[in-house]
Amino acid sequence: MSDPQNASHRVSVKLICIADNKILLIRKKGKNVFNPVGGWVDFGETIPQTIEREFLEETGHILWEKGPKLLHTEIKHFPEWGQFDGVVNIFYLLSFDTPFDVVLEEWVYAEFKRCSKSELQDLPVSDHTNKELLLSLM
Repeated sequence: MSDPQNASHRVSVKLICIADNKILLIRKKGKNVFNPVGGWVDFGETIPQTIEREFLEETGHILWEKGPKLLHTEIKHFPEWGQFDGVVNIFYLLSFDTPFDVVLEEWVYAEFKRCSKSELQDLPVSDHTNKELLLSLM
């Protein structure tokens, strides 16, 4: 669905997937930065629906963990000439006992990484990733 007319902000969920003290990050084709699993809340979609959809789209798996834990919310502002004034990022924690195989959509994503704290410190991430929050979890 398209965005509602006159919307000033978009809402995005970020799923911080941790297993073996490593965070799962994904890089889209044509981009040089990594992001956690997640994405935009579609118009008319609930947050839990977005979490389930994004997890499936970006990992190839149905979310089997019981509810993710809310970690943090933030508002990031965009330049005045953009389509939206900003984005509301909602960060959730998903802890897994063991890493799972990631099945990437080959036409959308270039690669994934499971990063330790030291690897994450040097990894390029998007402006909406909040690297400080990720590092504080490790």
